[in-house]
Amino acid sequence: MIALGLLFVRLLCDRFKPRQQLEAEILVLRHQLNILHRARGRPHLRWVDRALFIWLYRHCPRVLNAIRIVCLYKQKEAFCLGVVIRTTRYSDVGSYARKLMRRRVFIAFLGSVVAAWPCVARGQQSAGMRHIGVLVGNASSVDDQLGQKELQPFQDALRLAGWIEGKTIQIDYRYGAGDPAKIETAAAELVRLAPNVIYAISLKAVQAVSQKTLTIPIVFSLVADPIGMGVVTNLQHPGGNVTGFAVLDPAASGKWLQLLKEIAPSVSRVGVLYNPDVAPYAAAFVSAGTNAAGQSLKLLECPVRNDADIEAAAMSIGDEPNGALWVIADPFTTQHGDHIIGEALRFRLPSIFGNSLMAERGGLMAYSFAVDAYMKQPAKYIDRILKGDKPGDLPIKEPVKYELVINLKTAEMLGLTVPTSMQLLADKLIK
Repeated sequence: MIALGLLFVRLLCDRFKPRQQLEAEILVLRHQLNILHRARGRPHLRWVDRALFIWLYRHCPRVLNAIRIVCLYKQKEAFCLGVVIRTTRYSDVGSYARKLMRRRVFIAFLGSVVAAWPCVARGQQSAGMRHIGVLVGNASSVDDQLGQKELQPFQDALRLAGWIEGKTIQIDYRYGAGDPAKIETAAAELVRLAPNVIYAISLKAVQAVSQKTLTIPIVFSLVADPIGMGVVTNLQHPGGNVTGFAVLDPAASGKWLQLLKEIAPSVSRVGVLYNPDVAPYAAAFVSAGTNAAGQSLKLLECPVRNDADIEAAAMSIGDEPNGALWVIADPFTTQHGDHIIGEALRFRLPSIFGNSLMAERGGLMAYSFAVDAYMKQPAKYIDRILKGDKPGDLPIKEPVKYELVINLKTAEMLGLTVPTSMQLLADKLIK
């Protein structure tokens, strides 16, 4: 199409050009043909050529008088007939020859611009389109309720910052489903895509990504104790290519135990559920909780790695009276939250979770950061990084807003009466 367009421009120019310009072109063509004539020697006309000129002489004498043959030769299977129009007006040939050359340069430039414009346009689009990789460590797919709860506020915050998916940014999502092997595979895939920034949700996700790249900026969320877990070395000046948002500090462990005692004053034994394979930070929470509990509560560690472990832990705590469960949020306990809730109800155990979604699903209560407000924050850091800030200069931040969710239906099933003071303190009551 571009070649046809250029040919049309050329023909249009030739149709309306003045006679003196034609003469300049003739001069150039004549010079080229003379060079060819000297190189090839004088040819011999074949009978076909002679017949053509005889016909022209008899039927178009004026045309034949206006032209003369300069060169006729055969090269391979192609014939070239050079014809020069007679002229006697060459007074301005030099100036028009220069104009002719300038015109040809302009047409060539125009053609190159037309040919290159689609590539330039695509280049501008790709240059304006930024690329974000997102690794959701705990969710299994885009339809996962947990994934939606974590991603929706993030996506809303990106749009508020002016980043529209499909227009100004491209986002590639990968899901780990709480499985370390799947998280490793997903992390490797994202790093190979070489996005402008990677958003890693969960400790295992950021560990997997940070081990595979030291250059791609990484923003994390849902990471407890990032210094203790070796994600960063300094909260105010993390350095390197990693920054992000931590979750509850281990020092806050006493809050969960306090809430359990308020809603079930008779509780004296608390089983602490977590998966040590995906939550190495849990040990710090258990230690801080033991110190906060003192003599009033006895904490029993219950590491769980599968459904059988969950059932065994609930049974061991429920076999004796005044038991309860404290479920530390990690990829495994989040993915198996419904099973934990079911076992807690089966053995009539009050339970508290570190994920507010678990109370909405039927757990007794949850104390956690405000998910919507917290999950919007990483989008602000990603916006700054895309605009030129270095991740190592952005301090690690912790949640500033927490929420207490109490499921009154579950409390009734367990025969518990929620004090009015706790109901007033709760941010959300599920009836």
